[in-house]
Amino acid sequence: MIDVDVKRLDSGGTVLVGEIPQGKSKTGSVNLRVSNEILGKVEGTITINYEDDFGETYTETVDASTVIEEKVIKTEAEEEEEKKNPLWWLFMLIDEIVGGSLGFGISHAIRSNKQRKEDEKRL
Repeated sequence: MIDVDVKRLDSGGTVLVGEIPQGKSKTGSVNLRVSNEILGKVEGTITINYEDDFGETYTETVDASTVIEEKVIKTEAEEEEEKKNPLWWLFMLIDEIVGGSLGFGISHAIRSNKQRKEDEKRL
């Protein structure tokens, strides 16, 4: 079980990770909720409680800290710039190569077909 005790953050209580077989590992995640008026550094502890096969309980506590910053709101110009493809020139180059190859290949096939028909008429 995981219990988060960080001042000014709400974890919603203790989180049960579940049973972990011997010799295995398992990931546990905790969601923390921050209110809008809290900014700056926050500190606290994360406590992990577990029990072995014999029913003996163990507790490990780890110090935790983070910095809460104000949410950055993107403007429409930033969102539009983000949507633009920075590699537009690469797609243009690929399109020109493919288009040129198709144009050459089709015209070459038509000329070869005409030449073959003329050769067959001469025989």
